[in-house]
Amino acid sequence: MFSAAGKSGQGSRLADLVRETMGQDLVGYRIDSEDRILFVSHNWLKFANRNGAPNLNGDIVIGRSLWDFVAGKETRYLSSLLFATARANQRTVSFSFRCDSPTCRRYARLSVAPLPYNGLEVSSETIREDIRPYIALLDPRVSRSGEFLTICSWCKRILLAGGEWAEVEVAVSRLDLFGMSLLPQLSHGVCGECMGKIDAECDIDSSS
Repeated sequence: MFSAAGKSGQGSRLADLVRETMGQDLVGYRIDSEDRILFVSHNWLKFANRNGAPNLNGDIVIGRSLWDFVAGKETRYLSSLLFATARANQRTVSFSFRCDSPTCRRYARLSVAPLPYNGLEVSSETIREDIRPYIALLDPRVSRSGEFLTICSWCKRILLAGGEWAEVEVAVSRLDLFGMSLLPQLSHGVCGECMGKIDAECDIDSSS
């Protein structure tokens, strides 16, 4: 069903408590109080393999800090904010996000739920998938130049000149990326709209 890390103390007791509670169809993982990965679901591993990250198998990720696998300071900040809210308030927090592939727009819902001993269960549920023409910019196998574009980690829009965030198809057209032999690299950030939604979920006053 999932992989597990061998831990002692509170981590071991948490592992015993949650060992059989993550459904086989769930895409998710569990972390301990120090954000070390305790479990990854079978479908999480399958999803990683199908989406350009076959190296993220259980042997590699179990026991590692989650933050070893999170890119972009804004993404790390908002993820840590969701985690802190779930732990402090002992309630599940959730947020809509996109998890696109080169040929699919994937709309999903992320949930962060508190566990005993300050652990967390992070899971995602796919709401719908829309097939689209192949977008090379989103393909991790494509050769890249030394230039960078910023993509929002949550809604997958691209930052354009003037601060506009646009859907990737629009960005590819405006930046005339069709047919380029080397595409820009993607760096991860967070757009203002997604930042505001997460602040609202976590009861943060963004104006302060």
